[in-house]
Amino acid sequence: MARMLGCSSSYLHKKMKSIQISARKRFTPISDANLEEHVRRLHNQFPRSGSEMMRAYLHAEGIVVQRRRVRETLNRIDPAAAAQRWSQTVARRMYHVPFPNSLWHIDGHMRLIRWGFVTHAGIDGNTRLITYINCSTNNKALTVLSYLFGPPVGTGYPPESDRTTEGRILLWLF
Repeated sequence: MARMLGCSSSYLHKKMKSIQISARKRFTPISDANLEEHVRRLHNQFPRSGSEMMRAYLHAEGIVVQRRRVRETLNRIDPAAAAQRWSQTVARRMYHVPFPNSLWHIDGHMRLIRWGFVTHAGIDGNTRLITYINCSTNNKALTVLSYLFGPPVGTGYPPESDRTTEGRILLWLF
């Protein structure tokens, strides 16, 4: 909308706030009975759909409601199906690194690139110790490499890394 008006988004938000207009009123005002009617109809068509899929179906019909309301409505309509969905949760893998410094997780954070800053960090997979965290002005692989070969004294350097973009150049080097 700011682009259409030819101004910045921050200016638009400030002006909207000054005249007390909120862009956050995005939920459809719908009664619980009416919502239950819509969810019942959609649940009959798509009986194995969970709360997020049901929210998407409602959104496609122009009804935007809170996740909590959809979950509560699905539990009221068909508690057995809700219990079945909860019993089939995804089992997460166990995370195990055998010993310290056997695996470092490295990553770059580009959130401040607008101001010319890139942060890079490495964390030991076993101890969760921050092995390095640095700020630079670029996102080049050589910059990340310089951080890896300049860790604090006594920590050594990792024989392995996870399979990120930064990790690929390390695998090539080792």
